[in-house]
Amino acid sequence: MGDDADYLRELPTAIEQCWSAWRDLHRTPPDRLYHYTDADGLVGIVNSQTFWATHWHYVNDVLEGRYASGVILDTFDSRIGQSPPEVAKRLISLRDTYRANAGIQAALAQVHIVCFCQDPNLLSQWRAYGADGDGFALGFSPDALLRAVDSELATAMKLFKVIYDAADQRALVENSIDALLAAMNDHPAQDVFDRVPRLFAEMAFCFKHSAFAEEEEWRLVLFAHPNFADLFHVRTRHGRLVPYAEIPFRTKSPPYIDLVHGPTLDVANTRRALELLLAKKHPSSWNEVGISRFEAPLRPR
Repeated sequence: MGDDADYLRELPTAIEQCWSAWRDLHRTPPDRLYHYTDADGLVGIVNSQTFWATHWHYVNDVLEGRYASGVILDTFDSRIGQSPPEVAKRLISLRDTYRANAGIQAALAQVHIVCFCQDPNLLSQWRAYGADGDGFALGFSPDALLRAVDSELATAMKLFKVIYDAADQRALVENSIDALLAAMNDHPAQDVFDRVPRLFAEMAFCFKHSAFAEEEEWRLVLFAHPNFADLFHVRTRHGRLVPYAEIPFRTKSPPYIDLVHGPTLDVANTRRALELLLAKKHPSSWNEVGISRFEAPLRPR
């Protein structure tokens, strides 16, 4: 999934245009993205200069992959019911190809993600990661974030925008279906069927239910490669085994720009501890990181 240039050169024109339009959605992230974490997570990131990217199958919302698959299959079924017999026959073949490959793809997918939000003052995230005011949000420039990792690793990573609106999701699936149908007019059917898994694959980790829309999430996605075998590990979280991938930063200066701490009552001591943490790891550049406080009140649960 990493090399778009090689992939696009191999595609029928209609699918190439659809793939390019899909990737254009993700090409312009906001200037700043925030990763929310708790105190242990913050200390781990700063001291190890490493992100732990969670395997996609082990993210908090275990139904994400099923949700995206449901949107895709529902759209196929709707189109089949509205189409004349010859077109419906092609759509059934495309749908069945997607369905047959989706399970295999999900089982074999070695995709690891780090989640970011556009907003550093998102109450739901503070409640999730700092109900007692002890959470943190690290702010990154997307470009600097990708420059901070090893160049070989960076080629296997992409930032993706999460899409929440059901109408937008359906339109994206419709566009892909239209591209596949158009390609079948000019290319052997099997050549088109071979493109089906790839065309829909990234929707699996980019579609989320609209209930999560306030997150405005972007995801840093690492696609597995045999060269990265040493980066893959397993940890425990709440008594559960969770595979993850290490994404180390190679820059000496901090790759993060902002550090926002939760609405703790002990502001002075929290700031003092953050300054010590940063200064210990980055003695010559720690004060380049802006430290601020989430201002809205948060009642502990």
